[in-house]
Amino acid sequence: MAHDWKSALDQGVAVRVVLVDFKKAFDFFNHNTLVNKLYEKNIPHCLIKWLVSYLQHRTQRVHLGSDLSSWL
Repeated sequence: MAHDWKSALDQGVAVRVVLVDFKKAFDFFNHNTLVNKLYEKNIPHCLIKWLVSYLQHRTQRVHLGSDLSSWL
């Protein structure tokens, strides 16, 4: 990926990348407490549902071009 990003930058193409690793960040607190606080702050319910879905031990992997990461 880094090579593709650098190549794009060399060609004058804007590259925006967001890398987020939530796996360990959410292991340190009670998930129900987080969800309740989000509801109290009037966070859109669709975002809260997305977060709850993430916290329910789903597997995931990244597909970039013809490359696939291993299941996490």
